[in-house]
Amino acid sequence: MRLAKQDWRDAITQFVRVIKSGTAICDTSDNSAIHLLCLFYAMTSAYNLRMSLAEFINDSLSLSINYATVDPKHAQLTVLPKLRVVDSAALNLIRAIESNDHANALRALREMDVFSLCPVPNEQLLSLERLSGRVMGRPLLVFLVELSLFATELGDLGRAGEYAKEARRLAPIAWELYNICVVEGLVALDAGQVPDAVRLLHESIRACQADAHASLRCGARAPNFLLVEKLLERGERLEAIEHLIDCKRIWLIPQLRFDEWISQIENGESPELQSFEVVKAMSRPWYSLEAQCLQVDSLGGDVEVVVTDSNVKSPDEVAAERDQLVEDYMRYLDSVVIDKIRYLDDI
Repeated sequence: MRLAKQDWRDAITQFVRVIKSGTAICDTSDNSAIHLLCLFYAMTSAYNLRMSLAEFINDSLSLSINYATVDPKHAQLTVLPKLRVVDSAALNLIRAIESNDHANALRALREMDVFSLCPVPNEQLLSLERLSGRVMGRPLLVFLVELSLFATELGDLGRAGEYAKEARRLAPIAWELYNICVVEGLVALDAGQVPDAVRLLHESIRACQADAHASLRCGARAPNFLLVEKLLERGERLEAIEHLIDCKRIWLIPQLRFDEWISQIENGESPELQSFEVVKAMSRPWYSLEAQCLQVDSLGGDVEVVVTDSNVKSPDEVAAERDQLVEDYMRYLDSVVIDKIRYLDDI
C-alpha cells in the first residue's frame, strides 16, 4: 500500500527528535516534573507516529498482537526509550516501510518502544491524563495546557474545555493563558456562542500584551490560529483582521506574512494560517518540549503571578518596553563579547 511519505517520515523524525531532546534534558535535570513532561511528549509523538502508520499497521501482522488487551497503566514506560536504540530502529523502520516489509516495521516500532508509549491509541488521552496526575503544584499548569491542546487536536472539545478550566485555577499568564483562551473560544464556538468566542479571541491576544515579558514569551512560541480560522469560517472577517494586526506586535518573524493574510481576508479569502510552514515549524514537538521544560522549571518555585488592572498598558507601550528589553539584552551580550576579547588579548 502507498502511504503519504511526508507524513510518516515527518512523524518518525519528530519522534526521534523528541527522544533526543528529552534525553538531553533529563540527563541534566533532577526535576521529576520535567522528566514526566519529557515522557508526556514521547507519548504524544508515539501516538502521532502510530496514526501516521495506522493503515500500514492494520494491514500487517499487528493483527496477531492484541495490544488492546494490554492494560495501559502497566504497559507504558516510566522512562524514555534509549536514544541509541531509537536511532537505529528508526532507520530500520524507514527501510521496512519503503520495502513494504510489515514484519520488520513492527519489529522496529517495538524496538523504539512506540507500542509501550502508546499501547491503545484510542485511550492515549486518558493515559496522558493519568501521567499528568502525578504532577503537583503550579507545574501542573503546563501539563493541563498540553492536555487541552492535545484534546483539541483529537476533536474532543469537551475534555479540552475541562482541562482549560482546571488550568485557569493555577493563575496562568502569557502563552499558557493565550492558549487556554483559544481552547475556550473553540468550545464556545462549537456550542454556537459566537460572541463568547470573539471575546475569548480578544482575551487570548491580551494575555500576550500584558507586559513586555509576556510579549517576549508569546513571541518565542508558536502562534495558535485555530480559533481565528474557525471564526473566519463563520464570516467574522473584521474580528480576524483586528486579531492579526495585534498578532503582528507579538510575533515579529518576517516569514509570518500578516500583511498578506490580512489582504487576503479583505478580498474575501480564508488563508490556512495554522498550516503555514513557519507556524508548523514553530509547533514542532521537540522545540515545544524544550520551551515547556523551561516553563516547568520556572513554575517549580510555586510563585503565583497575577496581572492586575494597574499593570495593564497599551499594546504600543508594551511593544516599546519589549524593544527596550531586547536592546538592553543585546547591549549586555556585546559587553560580554568585548570583555572576552580584552581577556584573550591580555593572555
